[in-house]
Amino acid sequence: MWREEKGYTLIEILIVLFISGLVLSGVYSYFSFGTLSYGSGVDKTELQQSLRLTSERITRELRFADRVKLKEEEPNKPGEYLDEGDYCIYYCDDDHKIKIYQGEDGDDYHEYSISRPLVNEFKIEMDGATLKYEIESESGDASYRLESSVFLQNVDSGEVSVEGEPDNLDAIIFTLPEDF
Repeated sequence: MWREEKGYTLIEILIVLFISGLVLSGVYSYFSFGTLSYGSGVDKTELQQSLRLTSERITRELRFADRVKLKEEEPNKPGEYLDEGDYCIYYCDDDHKIKIYQGEDGDDYHEYSISRPLVNEFKIEMDGATLKYEIESESGDASYRLESSVFLQNVDSGEVSVEGEPDNLDAIIFTLPEDF
C-alpha cells in the first residue's frame, strides 16, 4: 500500500539551498562593496579636510609676517638660525609632517606639528609679496594635492630672502610684528 506523504525530496531541498546561497552571496557582495566605498570616501574626505586645515594654519601664520626667509634645508637644530621671536614652518622628512618651530631665548624653542596625515611633498615659491605653496599627501588608496597662496600683507618683495635652490625650498622662517 502506498501512503501519500507530503514533503520535499532531497533534490528539491538542495536546489532551494543552492539558489538561496546565490541570492545571499549577491546581497553580501552588494553590502560589502557599499561598506568599502563608504570607507574609501571617508578616508578621502578626512585627508582633504586635514590638508585644508593645514593650509589654513599656514596662511593664518604667514599673512601678517613682516620678514620672510625661505631656506633649502629643514632645521635640524633650530637654534642655529632662529632668533628669539622667529618662527619656522618646515617639512620634516623623518616623519613626513609639516611642523612649526618657535624660537625662544638661546637654543630653546617650541616645536609642534600642524599636519596630521603623512605629507609626501611640500613645495614653496615666492612671487613678489605672494608666497605660493603646494602640499601633497596620500593615505591608503586616497591621495590629495592642494595648492594655495598667501599674500604677505606686511612684506615688500625686497624683504624676502631665498637661501638655496628655488626647486628645493623646505623651510619658511618669518617674524610677526611686535604688536601682533
